[in-house]
Amino acid sequence: MAPSEDTFMTDADTASGYVDSIVNSPVSTSVNTEPVATVKISEPPLQHIQEIPAVTQSLISNKVWNYLPDDIATNWSDDASNKLFNKMSILVDGRNLTQLITLFYELILSTDGFRLKIHDVASLVLKAFELDPSLTPLFLQSFSFFSTSHILISLLKLLNIDDSLLLLYLEPQVCIKLGITTSMFEKKIVRTNTNLLYKQKRFNLLREETEGYSKLFVELVDQTHSSSNSTPDSLSATVESLIGFFDLDPNRCLDIVLDTLMHNVLFNARFCLDFLKCTSYWPSVIAKHESIETLDVGGNKIAAQLLGFKFRCYTENKRETPGNLLALTSLLIKEGFVSLAQLYNFLEPSEDEMLKLDETWKRTMQEKAFLARSSALALAAPLADEVGTLPSSTRNTNYNTPEPITDTESTSSVEQETVTNQKVELLKYLLSVGSVNPALFILSRYPFLAGCFDEVTDLLNRIVNYSVNPYYQKIKNFTNPNDITKRRLVPASSDKSVFTLKSPKNMSTKRILYPFEQLGDADTLGVFFYDEWVSELEVVENIDELKLLSNKFLKFVGPRLARDPSLIVKLCRIGIHHIRALSNNDISPWLEYFRNFIFPCISLIDDNPGVIYEIFTLMRCFPLETRYGLYGEWSAVILKSTVELKLSSGKAEKETKNVLKRLSKTNVKEMMRKLAKISYSNPLTTFTALISQVESYDNLGELVVEAARYFTDMGWDALPFVIINQLTSGRSTLQGDGLTDRKWLQSLSAFTAKLCAKYSLMDPSPIVLTVLRELHKDNTSSIVILKELLGQMAGIAQLSNITSAQAQSLGGGPILKSSVYKVIEDTRHECTRSGKRLANMLVSSSILAEVFVVISQLHKTAIFKAPDSESYQKVLGTRYDELTHVLSQYIEALSTFLESSVFTENMPKVHQLCVSYGVDPVWAFAVWRQVIGDQV
Repeated sequence: MAPSEDTFMTDADTASGYVDSIVNSPVSTSVNTEPVATVKISEPPLQHIQEIPAVTQSLISNKVWNYLPDDIATNWSDDASNKLFNKMSILVDGRNLTQLITLFYELILSTDGFRLKIHDVASLVLKAFELDPSLTPLFLQSFSFFSTSHILISLLKLLNIDDSLLLLYLEPQVCIKLGITTSMFEKKIVRTNTNLLYKQKRFNLLREETEGYSKLFVELVDQTHSSSNSTPDSLSATVESLIGFFDLDPNRCLDIVLDTLMHNVLFNARFCLDFLKCTSYWPSVIAKHESIETLDVGGNKIAAQLLGFKFRCYTENKRETPGNLLALTSLLIKEGFVSLAQLYNFLEPSEDEMLKLDETWKRTMQEKAFLARSSALALAAPLADEVGTLPSSTRNTNYNTPEPITDTESTSSVEQETVTNQKVELLKYLLSVGSVNPALFILSRYPFLAGCFDEVTDLLNRIVNYSVNPYYQKIKNFTNPNDITKRRLVPASSDKSVFTLKSPKNMSTKRILYPFEQLGDADTLGVFFYDEWVSELEVVENIDELKLLSNKFLKFVGPRLARDPSLIVKLCRIGIHHIRALSNNDISPWLEYFRNFIFPCISLIDDNPGVIYEIFTLMRCFPLETRYGLYGEWSAVILKSTVELKLSSGKAEKETKNVLKRLSKTNVKEMMRKLAKISYSNPLTTFTALISQVESYDNLGELVVEAARYFTDMGWDALPFVIINQLTSGRSTLQGDGLTDRKWLQSLSAFTAKLCAKYSLMDPSPIVLTVLRELHKDNTSSIVILKELLGQMAGIAQLSNITSAQAQSLGGGPILKSSVYKVIEDTRHECTRSGKRLANMLVSSSILAEVFVVISQLHKTAIFKAPDSESYQKVLGTRYDELTHVLSQYIEALSTFLESSVFTENMPKVHQLCVSYGVDPVWAFAVWRQVIGDQV
């Protein structure tokens, strides 16, 4: 932007003072503004002018003239001069300084190239000065573009410009040629600039002022110590006095101050910050961290550079960046003393290396996940022959068999990066002191850091835990016992024969830089060095704020929320309280929250059934269909979404198979506990592997049923889902002869029925509903499930091979029936509880009549709907008999375990069954026989 008129006048005033310091003679500060008519201009002597300079010739030949084209310059007259002056007046009125400089430039170039006479140019320029005196500096600025020639020197002499302005705007050689100063003028300029710009007035090196810097060190170390009674104001005054008295360099002193505070921040952090606020180093505009967009606003740039050089020094020397420096830097960023944007470019490693860190971590986790699923035999190289050599076909083959990766080896690369990764270390300390927005800036650039470094996850969970705790304290339905923290007496000796008590040891405290630092001493309690880390954290007041907070932090945490069980419990209890308080029963917002933040973390929770119980308590608020939808998403999407979940699932599957391999009748109790622990956090993976083994090995079923005693509530809820998944996997259910079911279906049916019969926590309703849905599709392959449920839960045996005497006894009284039941292994009298559970399930699910009607209809139409490939007499006969047995078992179960009043309410009348539902009268009367008999 061109200078304004006020600027020109100020330059003229300033010029006098500056020149007086160089030239000892007084100068005039007024501009000659006499009328043009009184100025007598004569042609200068041109005896020194030989020819036009080559540079000027080149400029003239290539110049595009805006105001002095060739026709005007060649035919110059008073009329042309007046027209050009009028244009100049318009430019002056419009303050178009750019065009004025262009016009002056063309006038000077035309003079230097003899396009115009010198007195014509001088007359026009003097009229311009008379019009506006502030144009004089503008003209001199244009004049400074040219190399000096005699004709231009003559032009300047004709203009009678004030000497102070000439000295200010023109080169010393030009001023010497004009005769307004001597040849010593240039040397005086050099000397003055040296004194002003290059002469050292402040001592920068410690050896240059040892006493001053020594006193500064002593005062800083002594007064910043935690035991000192000094105040930040007094220390600030002392430091500034030392700087002024000993002429110490302020920037060097700031560097020393930062070094001293760095070593005292652990014990006296608040005093260090208050001291900086009292000094002149504190920025007038503090660094704003209200949002990520304002991270580069304000702050002390010099302090940021000094801190950056310290970080760079540790990197170049390949030394570990000390925690004190990171802690101080994070505090200064939080308090606004420095800006993260000003410091960020000094931190290592580079962007490419940070991205490689993510790739290395993912590759390592994928290798661990692969090895977790693979057996040692599958990874082993081929065995050598007896001579000790490989077979000829493989003798020259290079086998790169992967070696098992231990946890230490798998994280060695990441830990190695941690030593030198200043960006990650600074992120940890920013989170630890509660500087949220700067930390989120780093996390937004590298969102994978929460996965690579457990400390980042723990610190994010710590922030969320603090923010939700006040809201959780309001809604929890219990109070913390007051006597839990009271100190109790402890035994004084391990000798059991002498019982004496003594007071426990007083625990000592130690200030720590990292909030999760392990001290390794049971008698020492770690105390975080910065008590005000919560000063900028948000506190949740309602559910909407909880969702915003979770979207802000937990999106980086992901499934690693499992590292903070207390936070999971708080979130689950808040969700349960809110759902129960809903008036419109709209659980969709909490379902979405549960899916995004809580549900994915289950697979990473270590053996902690209490946390699993809290999660399932919240999950139980959702309908069965919703829960099964979550299980489906868990197995198909979530477990494959991140490498940590893949690894956890792989480990669970491998451990389950190992436990099942060692399971026997002698170690059932031991193995059942191990199996239950595995299933706590990975029920779907565990049960899928378990059921796959049960399908292949019949003898495992009984043992696994015994081992299922310690399953959690979530395990019992997920187990029917896994069974249904196996049933609907699309595998063939019949053997090649078309008569018998495949082995896997028989084993799975028997195992499912035994579980339902033995454990009341096993809900058979989803399985029965699935079977019913298949029967509606005329698919009778799953009827074996219902047959096993009736046999195991209700104890109803099939009447397939009974004698005529037994058949007559079954038509008699209870004693005769019981005698037959013992022979045919009918255990209905021993299965009273499980049988009633089955009957109540049918009633509560409103499928009691539907199951009977569907089986009756299939019994009537199955042989007619069979495909041609199965239309063999033996196959059809077998299927017909099987439906007959199941239908008889079902009727017997209803008659035995269902009260007449309940049966009457849930079963259509005989004529409705026959007319409306197409049931054969034989079966309609059979199902009502017990009730009709009681009524008669």
